[in-house]
Amino acid sequence: MTNNDLNQISVLMDKKLKIFGDNIDDKLAKISLKISSTEERLKTEMHASDKSLKAELLASDAGLKAEMIASNKSLKAELLTSDKRVTDNVSNFIEETLLPMINERFDETADKADIDRIERKLDRLIDTSLDHEQRIKEIESVPVVAHELKRRKPNL
Repeated sequence: MTNNDLNQISVLMDKKLKIFGDNIDDKLAKISLKISSTEERLKTEMHASDKSLKAELLASDAGLKAEMIASNKSLKAELLTSDKRVTDNVSNFIEETLLPMINERFDETADKADIDRIERKLDRLIDTSLDHEQRIKEIESVPVVAHELKRRKPNL
C-alpha cells in the first residue's frame, strides 16, 4: 500500500466518521428534544395534579368544617334539651312530691327525721343538678366534634 492509498483510506474514514458523528449529533438532538418535551409535559401534569389535589383538599376541608359546625349545633341543641329536661324533672319533683309533703306536714309538727329526710332529698337533687351542669360544661369545653363525626360516619 502506498502513501496515496493510505491518504485515501484516511479521507474515507474521516468522511465516514463525520457522517457517523453527524448522525449521532442528530440522534442526540432528537433525544434531547424528547427529554425536554417529556420534562415539560411532566411539569404540566404535576402542576395540574397539584391544582386538582389542592381543590380536593379545600373542598374536603370546607365539607368537614360544615359538618363540624352542624354537629356542634346539634350537640348544643342536645345539651340544651338535656338541661331543660333536668330542670323540668327537678321542678316536677318539687311540685309533685316536695310541696305536697310540706303541705301535708304543715299542720303537724315536723320532727327532726322528716326535716333531715327532706334536706337529704334536696341535697341529692342539688348534687344531681350540679353534676349535670358540670357534665354539660365539660362536654362544651372538650372538642368532641371530630369524635362525633367519626361516630356518625365510620367511613371517614
